Amino acid sequence: MRVYYLTILWVAITALFSQEAKRVEVKDKTLSPNLFDKIPLSSFFIFLSFLGLFLVAGLRWRVGTDYWQYASLYWSYSRVPINELFRLKLSNIGSFGIRTISIISRYTYDDSATMFFLVSLVTIGLCVFHIARTSKTFLYSILLFIFIGSWHGSFNGIRQYMAMAVIFAGSGFIIERKFWKYAIVVFLASLCHTSALVMLPVYFIVRRKVDYKQWFLLVAIGIIMISSYDILFKVSAIILDKQMISTNPYMTKRVNILRVAISWAPLAIYYMVRRVYGKDTESNFYINMLLINAILRVGTMNSAYLMRIASYTGIFSSLAIPRLLECFDKKSAILLKILILGLYIIFWYIEVSKTPNLYHFKWIFSR
Repeated sequence: MRVYYLTILWVAITALFSQEAKRVEVKDKTLSPNLFDKIPLSSFFIFLSFLGLFLVAGLRWRVGTDYWQYASLYWSYSRVPINELFRLKLSNIGSFGIRTISIISRYTYDDSATMFFLVSLVTIGLCVFHIARTSKTFLYSILLFIFIGSWHGSFNGIRQYMAMAVIFAGSGFIIERKFWKYAIVVFLASLCHTSALVMLPVYFIVRRKVDYKQWFLLVAIGIIMISSYDILFKVSAIILDKQMISTNPYMTKRVNILRVAISWAPLAIYYMVRRVYGKDTESNFYINMLLINAILRVGTMNSAYLMRIASYTGIFSSLAIPRLLECFDKKSAILLKILILGLYIIFWYIEVSKTPNLYHFKWIFSR
């Protein structure tokens, strides 16, 4: 756990420096601090924050539930002839991304460690730089990104989290109402993991106004999900082997209720400030994402496998929660920031400390 603590401390310090440098740059451009007169100092510190998260993720060894599975598949992935890569069957299309990265790894440094390094570069890079570009409070958002589980989640289902990062980075097309560009983003994400296709209809849901009809619609979807696991498992057969679905206990493993409860907390805050919260398209988008995430976690709480779909929406909490807190006065906002972050830290610690594949961190150099 020491590696995680030191990394989080590093990220907190560099993110704070970035935020302060950005404040100076915005206040007076003539006094903007620059590195070598070319790179804004705020961008340099953002890069340092990214570097800390990326190097831990990219240079890990045997850390993550699916680590050995992907390590064992590296040889077959990397040896696929390039011409055959574009002839994958529909059922294997979701592995196009990892196969492509494996082939690049083969010609860079032929080792599965290179594959994990490059996957982490894509996943962490897309997430961190989208947060930096979108959030007004980079420090708070990047800490939320860590403590809500998106960072260490990428150590486990690496293909799905790579798809999640692509969706997250391209979510601006939803706000800008550019459907076809967003559809291309979803398609690219589906090349990493087929489950990304579920985010295509989300485009139409998040554009709706957050009112009682929207709540009713999403609650109804959650109820249907809870009562339709057999159908959902059959749909999942597109991704997993059918026999695995029927025999793997992970499919019907109940999820810690804390995961579900914590997803509803931001909505309680929204209820408090709904009268003064922004009514623009962007604000509506983030509240809808919080609502969809909460409903997905309720609807999949009886299947640890199905709940992984919520990774696509959960990461948006890192941007949505800071926007909600802007509606409070300065003193109240600070208290709420501390309280919310503290609760997420407890959640993060419980999850990481209770997962042997995460708790016992090892560097690739010690293998």
